[in-house]
Amino acid sequence: KENKRNFHLAIGAIGGWVSSVITKQKWETDGEKFTERRKNNFRVTPYTLDLAIRFGYRRTALFLTYALTPLFIANEGLPVYPISFGVQLLQF
Repeated sequence: KENKRNFHLAIGAIGGWVSSVITKQKWETDGEKFTERRKNNFRVTPYTLDLAIRFGYRRTALFLTYALTPLFIANEGLPVYPISFGVQLLQF
């Protein structure tokens, strides 16, 4: 009932689809500026599934997201599983 002293916990899955991968590089050599933009699949897995956990108190939350699917297509790169974490400041 008291909004000032509440806590919350959320656990779930996040699915995703990678529509395209673009890299952009900018550099300067001898005073001349260059830009290169490449669109490719870079052997990235087209579908993702992540496990997400959020725990918060009042208007602040900690979050952790762990990829259950590898970043790269099987047998085309190292088995990398991205992790993201941080602090979320709630706006409500």
